[in-house]
Amino acid sequence: MSQVKDGTRSIEVEVDLHASTAEVWKALTDPVELTRWFPLEAEVKPGPGGTIRLRWGPEIDGRCGIRVWEPERRLQMGWFEPEAKDTPDTVFYKDRDARRRLAVDYVLGSESGRTVLRLVHSGFSTDASWDEEFDAHRRGWTLELRSLRHYLEHHRGHDRTVAWIRKAIDRPKTAAWTALLSGKRGVDPQGALDGLGAGARYALTTAHGERWEGEVIVNLPPVEFAATIDNLGRSLVRFGIEAHMGKPEAWAWLSAWGEPIHARAFREKWTAALDALFDGGR
Repeated sequence: MSQVKDGTRSIEVEVDLHASTAEVWKALTDPVELTRWFPLEAEVKPGPGGTIRLRWGPEIDGRCGIRVWEPERRLQMGWFEPEAKDTPDTVFYKDRDARRRLAVDYVLGSESGRTVLRLVHSGFSTDASWDEEFDAHRRGWTLELRSLRHYLEHHRGHDRTVAWIRKAIDRPKTAAWTALLSGKRGVDPQGALDGLGAGARYALTTAHGERWEGEVIVNLPPVEFAATIDNLGRSLVRFGIEAHMGKPEAWAWLSAWGEPIHARAFREKWTAALDALFDGGR
């Protein structure tokens, strides 16, 4: 859901979590817990005036200043002041004034033994140059909060291993998506995902001969696919074609909890696959 107000626009996402407010608060504010569902690395200096640092490698590394710190009730922070001196050539990094209007607000409520978590990411410029960033963050928050729910309900207390493969693409985004998802070397060469929406059950055999079964989280051709893989240790898998970091690229991601071998095998297979698919991209 999105809203426009006072010349800016916001993203609003709400998720029901089968966990206490204390457990959800810890997942949002403890650096170890954060890495089990969100960034690859995290640092936290708690309290008003503190910071939460989120890092997905040297290219995506930033601090979020804490503005409101009300344990088990509300966390508000600014969004992602970059640490790196060399940042991608995108509007997010170039337009500092617009970026500093951004804020992320988590509000926690208790209902029948569960926690209702409402996220509002506000302050996005309505200028057309921000459209791609806005859309990427909107899709991203939907996926990340689904990752949080998946972690709390199925893997609580277990460390996560991530395999993330990125490859510059050598063709238009739609053609790249077709090659990645439904081509003879892709995720779903038999077309098992055609027409499936969020919440649908799926079963497919990848081009590598692996059988995957689970629940679709997002299926948005030609941009992104995400799902659980229930028969692979309840992993989460994501594939996408993105350009919001400056250069169009294809990527594959697997989050695995408690079984690092799944992530290692995924990294090996999909590194080779993306190299074969987009060899002219770098």
